This record gives sequence, C-alpha cells and structure tokens, in this order.
Amino acid sequence: MKPHQVWLSGFVRRWHCNPDLAHTAQTNAQHQWGCAILALHLWPDNHAFMIAALTHDVGEVWIGDVSGPAKRANPALKETLDSAEAENFERLKLHAPKKTQALKLVDMLEAYLWAERHAPHVMDRDGWPEMVEDIVSLARQLSVYEKVEELLKWQTQVKRRLSKKYAIRLLITLQTGAGLVARATVKLLKWLAHSSKSVT
Repeated sequence: MKPHQVWLSGFVRRWHCNPDLAHTAQTNAQHQWGCAILALHLWPDNHAFMIAALTHDVGEVWIGDVSGPAKRANPALKETLDSAEAENFERLKLHAPKKTQALKLVDMLEAYLWAERHAPHVMDRDGWPEMVEDIVSLARQLSVYEKVEELLKWQTQVKRRLSKKYAIRLLITLQTGAGLVARATVKLLKWLAHSSKSVT
C-alpha cells in the first residue's frame, strides 16, 4: 500500500454537484469513516468488512466523486469510472473491496444520515424517500433491519430539532454573505473612484 497517497484520497470532496449538499463539504474520509462505524454497528464481528467500508472510495483519488444520478443516467460513464477506480486501487497497491449488498447498505445509509443531518429540508423529495425504501429493503434482506430502523428513528428525532437550527444558521449565513457583498461593493466603488481620479 502507498499510505501517503491513500491518506490523501480522503480529501476528495463529495456532493460537489448537489446544490443542496455541496455546502456541507463532506470528504471521502468523513464518509468512509461513517461507513466503517455503521459496519461495526451492524456486523461487529466482521473486521474485514469494516476495512472494506473504510477504503471503498479510495479509488476515487485523481478522479473525484461523480454523482450517482450521473452514473445511472450514463452507464458508459459508470463503466469508465469503475475501470479507472480499479486502476487507481492497483496503482495504490491496495485491495479493492468487493461491491457487496452489505457495502451498498452502509454506503447508502451513511449518505442518507449525512444528508438528513445537513439538509433536512430536502429529505421529502429528490429521490430521498426512495432511498429510505431501498435502505429498509436491503436491511431486511441482510437481517439487520432492527438496527437500521433504530438509526433512522434516532435521525428523525434529531431532524425535528435540526430543522429550526438549520433555518437560523442559513439566515445568519445569508446575512453575513450580504454584509460581505455590501462591504466588497463599497471597497470596489472607492477603488474605482480613486483610480479614475489618478488617471485624470
């Protein structure tokens, strides 16, 4: 394994083309750590699977995290990306984890938990309700439904509290942004006035 480059792969940004989640700036390191924690919770004795969850997106280094909708809309793109990611795993001298149903579950569950935590206002649209159905279906197939249901219930309780906090934070961000724009505009106007005087 090339540890430094594998470590650097954790800085790849997720959600960059999702307007509702790009601001969260989640990295692959955060996502994979979340997946590993979920793997440990759902299958506590399967340490090999926990390592798979912790490294499953390492191959995205030098490529980036291309959105699921883009891959689903363009199967040729998905095939090309899968091939490039496999080559990156080889280049990094790291074993590429098998894409199992269990890995798909923790991957989707972590994405859902992150999105609901950071953008609760979009969870009733844009494919999120269907994702919950897929998560529940997979959890049942893999006999971990009770543990997954517990996580989803906890997240729903947190969501009620966060919706208000998110609205306040968004308002503060917008006010701060408007203030910065106003100050920058004043500085620009002063600079333009000064530079026009010095030219004449």
